Amino acid sequence: MQRVGTETILGVRIHADKLLIDPCIPQHWPEFEVTLQWKTARYSILVKNPDHVCRGVRKITVDGVQSYMMHEVNMQDDGLLHKVEVILGS
Repeated sequence: MQRVGTETILGVRIHADKLLIDPCIPQHWPEFEVTLQWKTARYSILVKNPDHVCRGVRKITVDGVQSYMMHEVNMQDDGLLHKVEVILGS
């Protein structure tokens, strides 16, 4: 049940070597955080909702570097903790 909630409501799931991000959350949620393990790496994902929207990814940064892929992150099996920040909005 936890995986279903994470994948459908929070919109965070792993497919092959990609972290797919497409949240569909209540507008009043200011943010949420989830941590996922993938092989030897961990991904700490912080989703911020400053515009109080239900969905729509405006920006993703991975370890402080902006990603130009709006709904996915290439995952690395490197044993490290990676910080992913997602900003919702239009």
